[in-house]
Amino acid sequence: MHNQEQERRKEQRFLAKRGAVALMESIHSKLGQVEDVSMGGLSFRYMQLKKESALFDAVHLFFPRYDFFIKQIPMRVVTDIEELNQSPFQTITMRRCGIQFLELSTALRTELDFFLKNYTVTK
Repeated sequence: MHNQEQERRKEQRFLAKRGAVALMESIHSKLGQVEDVSMGGLSFRYMQLKKESALFDAVHLFFPRYDFFIKQIPMRVVTDIEELNQSPFQTITMRRCGIQFLELSTALRTELDFFLKNYTVTK
């Protein structure tokens, strides 16, 4: 399935440097480590605290170590899957969420381009 997802991507994905964080806010927010990112979207891992779902229409992307923050990137969730549990003793559910960016303003495209150039590495 992961290979099929990659084939649909139009832009090159870059691995985010350790410390990059995505936040989708709602009644039940999702906060997690960014895995990879492109001009078209990103994926991140997060801990599922409740089994309730919420609707999201924007994501915040930040890198606290460098005081970098992009607010309200319009998006839609493409995938939100549970990751395989590596240990039978692990009680926390980890999920991987893939999102697609929607219409980006010139300012958001500039900020995202800066993020890609400074806070990622090539896959």
